[in-house]
Amino acid sequence: MTKGPTPRLHNSRTDWHRYKSEISNQVNGEWKLKTREDIDAAVTKFTNILQQAAHLATPATNPRGMSTYLPSKIKCLVALKRKARATWQKTHGPEDRRIFNNASNKLKTALHTMRNENFTTYVSSLSYSDHSIWKPIKSRRKPRLQVPPIRKNTTPPGPWAKSDDDKVKLFASHLAEVYTPHSNTPDPDVESMLANHTKCLAKTRPLNASDLNQVIKKLSSTKAPDPDHITAQMIQELPPSGQKILLQLYNAILRLEYWPTKFKQARVIMILKPGKQPTEVTSYRPISLLSIISKMLEKLLLHRLLSDPHSQDWIPSRQFGFRKAHSTIQPCQLLTTIINKTLEDHQYCSAVLDISQAFDKVWHRGLLLKIQQTLPPNYFNILQPYLQTRQLVVTYNNSTSQPVHMLSGVPQGSVLGPFPNLHSTRLTSLNPQIQPSAHSLMTQPSYLPTQIPSQPLQTYKPTSKALRNELANGK
Repeated sequence: MTKGPTPRLHNSRTDWHRYKSEISNQVNGEWKLKTREDIDAAVTKFTNILQQAAHLATPATNPRGMSTYLPSKIKCLVALKRKARATWQKTHGPEDRRIFNNASNKLKTALHTMRNENFTTYVSSLSYSDHSIWKPIKSRRKPRLQVPPIRKNTTPPGPWAKSDDDKVKLFASHLAEVYTPHSNTPDPDVESMLANHTKCLAKTRPLNASDLNQVIKKLSSTKAPDPDHITAQMIQELPPSGQKILLQLYNAILRLEYWPTKFKQARVIMILKPGKQPTEVTSYRPISLLSIISKMLEKLLLHRLLSDPHSQDWIPSRQFGFRKAHSTIQPCQLLTTIINKTLEDHQYCSAVLDISQAFDKVWHRGLLLKIQQTLPPNYFNILQPYLQTRQLVVTYNNSTSQPVHMLSGVPQGSVLGPFPNLHSTRLTSLNPQIQPSAHSLMTQPSYLPTQIPSQPLQTYKPTSKALRNELANGK
């Protein structure tokens, strides 16, 4: 789907000194953050303060292409044309008509010459040194394409969605199906174990200013704004008082073990996949935009998780995806080594198991149980509200869909999303004689070949029904 112009709260003319002063004037003192309602109200208040400060610090600009500057020569020709047209409209004489046409042609020629000169001057000013040449080239290489009417490719085919409102409704209904688990039937054993979870008295260690500053420095200014149009530069330009309130908010979230509602709302833009039919709703890839304030907190939590001395025990030793200093080259080398060794030992190699929609169909209850069994209790208490009751809305042009509840899957585009999903790959073996030798997670969970004794392979081949039950139960 074609993306329209990204709304910005600031530009190159923004007065960042005024931006800081406006924030400092509104965040004096400490905020009351004792309940979950206080946290939700503080998140909304802090977001509004940033938006208002950026608006006040950014001067109004004329829309692009609406400049009123004209040279004096052009203004004189415009005056002559208007005078000639008024005279001809009064007399309707052929001589006055000829004078009017002559004045109109002179004005058109002068405007054409002025536009050519302006374009020549603009092109001559482009340079490789300041990277100004790349912006116009990019817009020419990737022209905007309007989305044609779309529909579901079902039997029989669904109705065509032509207007913007119809398109966002269709995309929203499609994503509602995607983020719905295969089975909504509760597992009594899983529910019992989750219900017996005891609250951990030990809270997560509070964050400090040094942790926050490290995350702020690493923010990328090229990322798209979040659903509230907050950008990385607006966070990096925060005054000390604004950073203090943000740190206080983060520590209150960890203390109360509550993830704010605003942090769990995503704005989704649908992008057409290369080589796919633009008329089918399944041909579009959802791009999720999340709150930048929420993603900063996720980075802080992920750093805590990975720096824990026991973190190596939480992640499978042969997990390659979403891990630092790991790449797809390593599982490929491991795959080759296992195949060669298995052939030398005259054993069989099983096929690779690939789970489709691995991130979209993650069973929340089963994932929470694995997090409970793997991570310390204080992390489970904060990850549980992080996963639950998440929502998304689809936007296109000026149309926005109704909120869609994500009943399964991990948040797309999030920082913490891939980490808890690593534990969902710990599927139990379908046959006790089949011992997985390795598994990897590149773009989705998948198992590398397993070593099997040198007996007929079909003896250990699990039935498709057993495989479906195993995956559905999340064991």
